[in-house]
Amino acid sequence: MTWLSFPFENAQQALLIYILITWLLWSIVMLPPKIVRVSSLYMGARGLALPGFLFILHEEPESTVHHELTHVLQMRRYSPLGVGLYLGWHYGKGFVQQKLAGQPLDFWALWRKNPLEIEACEKMQAGVSPLHYPWSSIVGLLCHSLLLALCVFYMYG
Repeated sequence: MTWLSFPFENAQQALLIYILITWLLWSIVMLPPKIVRVSSLYMGARGLALPGFLFILHEEPESTVHHELTHVLQMRRYSPLGVGLYLGWHYGKGFVQQKLAGQPLDFWALWRKNPLEIEACEKMQAGVSPLHYPWSSIVGLLCHSLLLALCVFYMYG
């Protein structure tokens, strides 16, 4: 038994579930996000982008919506799981470097250096709505759809 197949009967089922979840998240990201105005967010954030939703504080200007829409575009470009893996690598590597250098762990310093966040801040300052469908995200979604169909056909066909 491998780590991939732990909760499932075999590795094929685990791979199928992984591809299905990726396809589902990517499909949700391709839909126009629903903007939800909220009174507070975790860690003092002014906005939060999740697949299918943008959570924005009530008093925030339209530029914050542009910032969060850039994160939706990034999820379309790299897939939601790709963005999650990239952020895990960026922050994990940064925390290890800070620890080895004897510095106190500083999330906000890493946040300011995050290339995804830098891109979103540039779009926010420019005041342009970045939401569009890059060809790479459409091709990625189609490839995942084909891979999902092939796996289902191989396992059950």
